[in-house]
Amino acid sequence: MSNSILQPPCIFCAYNDEDYWEAASHAKTCPWFAVGSESEREGRLRDVVSQRKTLMTEAQQRLVKLDLRKPEIEAYYQELEQTVAQVAAEIGLNGYFEAPDGTVYKIVKPSGRFVLFKDLDFLRTKREGEERGTLSKVEADKARANGFKPLL
Repeated sequence: MSNSILQPPCIFCAYNDEDYWEAASHAKTCPWFAVGSESEREGRLRDVVSQRKTLMTEAQQRLVKLDLRKPEIEAYYQELEQTVAQVAAEIGLNGYFEAPDGTVYKIVKPSGRFVLFKDLDFLRTKREGEERGTLSKVEADKARANGFKPLL
């Protein structure tokens, strides 16, 4: 297995000569000074990486995993925002619609109390097993009785 970190020039001492893979060829302060072969250096590099991983707390490891998912999550929110805008174009601001499971949605302008300021957002009634939704059942029932036209 060839690792680009291990390839010349040396990332520690910048050594880049013919005897690169021989022990004692690098600067005496270089971690590779006493290490000869590429496979031995790979082993030591693996040890350092796994040691650093085990030095992290569970919360720190979870943070790293979540941080690695950030692009995926950002893509989800970008797609969600675009879809909310499409639905708003279809039914209008303060418009309602009902999902097959009975959940009622309403397209709204957020009040600005969120850290992430969105141009459009949605409210919905609670789903089975949830304590509450963001749209009241009373308002959803009124919207249903009004044919899901915006209540002004």
